[in-house]
Amino acid sequence: MLTRVAAVAPCFNRRDDLRSLLSDLAAQRLRRVQLSVLVIDNASDIPLESLLPPSSLRLGPAVRFVRLPVNLGGSGGFSEGLRLALDTDPPPHFLWLIDSDARPHRHALARLLLALHRRPDLLAVGSAIRDPGSGRVFECGGIVDRTWGYYAPAAPHGPAPVRLVEPCDYLAAASLLVRALAARRAGPFPDTFLNCDDVTWGLRLSHASASARGRGLAGVPRSIIEHHAGWAARPHGAGRYYQARNAFLPITQLGLEPAVRFRRAVLETVRAAGAVFLARDDLAELTLAGLRDAARGATLGRGNPPSLRAAPPVPLDALAAQFGRPPARPLTIFLDPRLRHLPEPARTRFQNQLRALGSALDLDPPPRNDSAHPVGVAPWTPPRVAEFGAWLIRLFAGPLADVAFVWPRDWPDGWTRGRRTVVITVDGASIAVTPRWRTALRALRAALRALTHAIRITLRD
Repeated sequence: MLTRVAAVAPCFNRRDDLRSLLSDLAAQRLRRVQLSVLVIDNASDIPLESLLPPSSLRLGPAVRFVRLPVNLGGSGGFSEGLRLALDTDPPPHFLWLIDSDARPHRHALARLLLALHRRPDLLAVGSAIRDPGSGRVFECGGIVDRTWGYYAPAAPHGPAPVRLVEPCDYLAAASLLVRALAARRAGPFPDTFLNCDDVTWGLRLSHASASARGRGLAGVPRSIIEHHAGWAARPHGAGRYYQARNAFLPITQLGLEPAVRFRRAVLETVRAAGAVFLARDDLAELTLAGLRDAARGATLGRGNPPSLRAAPPVPLDALAAQFGRPPARPLTIFLDPRLRHLPEPARTRFQNQLRALGSALDLDPPPRNDSAHPVGVAPWTPPRVAEFGAWLIRLFAGPLADVAFVWPRDWPDGWTRGRRTVVITVDGASIAVTPRWRTALRALRAALRALTHAIRITLRD
């Protein structure tokens, strides 16, 4: 008997990514599996149906395009895809939820199917997600911390390839295979537009399982997809609004105490203050707007995130020119070690600019089998008291470097490191030169506003 699998891939405008994904799906090594693909066009500027599969695509007519009248985000796209796939006749045995910018390896689906075949107690499994820049897996299933309410990899030091599965609380919808009956029972994704939809839906699936906490879901280390850890190499943009607004849905789904909501809101408070220290007050406003709407209970749909007002980033190739003529003495530079994990070609361009500034600092990436945790793999922890203490010392005594090149992470370890703070992303660089005390006062105002929302979120029923 053939096993019927329906792949659901929401997409908005990413035509090249979708073309690559369809080719990867056609190349899956499968036996006695009938794979169909449902592409949910989230009201792209140009209809995606005009993107015909390449002639080498063996899926042929099994690819179906459905265009939505408005952009419903990732959550709405997956919900519509689940509904349509489950209504087909005959219905599929499994549904494969996959991002349009994911690049599944040839055996990705086969190994997911094998895990569900060998483990009938599991409702859904997910692939190990590998960053093509560092070559390391940064997620293979996730957990929700019961104290702070943040999300973290289920295997923080990287999954063990010898294990068939890694138990977890939720699975990223970048590559998630779920039994059709379980998907029907779980219902549609929560209407969060972006961010946290797969976390909350996964917790709902876990709750439907009769097994122990989180044991109804698992990551499969040998099922690999390539997917950029882009959240770590960009300052998030509008996603900050949805991150702050939707962060409390998993806490509610788990029935955790109000104190966990407060701690989670405190983490967003630190992010808002940190964005101000990086001269990105517009990003701080996005976080504050998300907390405000969470406090109001307005957590559904697209919402109304503020628009970004920052100047375009400086191209990495022109970074050294922003410092004018060579200084009389060499610049003292603080270099965030996480920048060595920038994906190519951004890493090479940034390295060339460091040399143009007369710096001998080297960005050579670590070996792929090194023991150091790359970005996205190290166990995440809230900011430590020592980080705030070091920031206070720098605030009073002055920065330790002329220029600080930092990763776009709004934690105290990057605050006031240099007289100039340069945030390096895959898209370019943003440079902040602001008086420390004036910046600190703006950050304090943002933190107080965020804490006001945090109290309201904590007291909400």
